[in-house]
Amino acid sequence: MAKYAIIISALDTAGLNIKEKLLALNRFKPAEGSFDGYEIFSSGCARIYTIECDTVFAERIDEKIEADCFIFATRHEASAGIPTLSAHAPGNFGRADFGGGDKKLCPAPALLLKKALKALERHKPDGFTVTMEATHHGPYIEKPAMFVEIGSNEECWRSDAAGRALAEALAELICEPSAGEDFVPAAAIGGPHYCTAFNRYMQGPDFAFGHVCPKYNAGELDEAMILQMADKTVPRATLFFIDWKGIGSESRSGVIGIIEKLGFEYRRA
Repeated sequence: MAKYAIIISALDTAGLNIKEKLLALNRFKPAEGSFDGYEIFSSGCARIYTIECDTVFAERIDEKIEADCFIFATRHEASAGIPTLSAHAPGNFGRADFGGGDKKLCPAPALLLKKALKALERHKPDGFTVTMEATHHGPYIEKPAMFVEIGSNEECWRSDAAGRALAEALAELICEPSAGEDFVPAAAIGGPHYCTAFNRYMQGPDFAFGHVCPKYNAGELDEAMILQMADKTVPRATLFFIDWKGIGSESRSGVIGIIEKLGFEYRRA
């Protein structure tokens, strides 16, 4: 069983760019068999799988592929078209409009997300910014999962420099051991989609976030959802951060009440 499964969609320009650059590193060799009609590539610690559907609709792919952790390498689309390299956990705080299940979060590998963002920061090409995104979209799987993405338009998706940077960050990520890291697993609430208040913690030494609920989804946060944010962070979140200015005072009071009722600590970001 591979430790990591890197999932690429045949429909995704950025994903195919990343796959090409990964193979160019000469760490992956053809493996036996195929998946969805596409060749599988293996490095020993990881395998690259190409799928026919868009990654957000690869529901329960962990039942078809054996791996400890799933990394979806994809495009990120935004109307502003800002060149970005990003990472986030999959899941839906409300209705599942783009894959996954209603109010279902996937296990989020907090340390791997942190390491991914640090690696992307080291490898980013000129003109690109690195950011964590809030938890959003599918697919739903029951193994730890994360997305690493090139944004935010066709020009960026096809960029050789961006594809190479993401491939080099991924190769570094999957081949370095994760043991021995001293950090506090946490979840975060509030602020915009691009996690303005939380990015600096992910680049720092002390905290690693699994799930982030942005301000626009704060209305979905009931007791069950906040508990799911903690339980589905891997390792389990022991602490919540709140973007104090990035959430309305009424929503903030309600969230804090639930966090305290459930016995968690919180900090102001």
